[in-house]
Amino acid sequence: VAPIGLAYLTVWEEDYELWELLFLEDQIHASLYGTYLFAIVLYSTLFGHLPDDDVMSWIPGLFGDSRKLIGSFVVPEAQQAEYLKNVARRVVLRNYRPNCFR
Repeated sequence: VAPIGLAYLTVWEEDYELWELLFLEDQIHASLYGTYLFAIVLYSTLFGHLPDDDVMSWIPGLFGDSRKLIGSFVVPEAQQAEYLKNVARRVVLRNYRPNCFR
């Protein structure tokens, strides 16, 4: 229901280096970058709009303790977070489809 795969694919097509950051070192589980993107896509799908900026500011603290045992704790920089939020906006709210689906 939530187009997280399309969001990941959009990042893969547009910024492969950032796409690699969506995963932990095992290349299977989501990193904080991937979790951040997933959260925005899911929220936008459920509520029909992006979360407020002040709501998103607490996400790094929320995952601070839960991710210490799984790889490094690296949160997206402001510019990266804004890009991921824009990907969610385009995919969920504007029905954007990556090039391979056109």
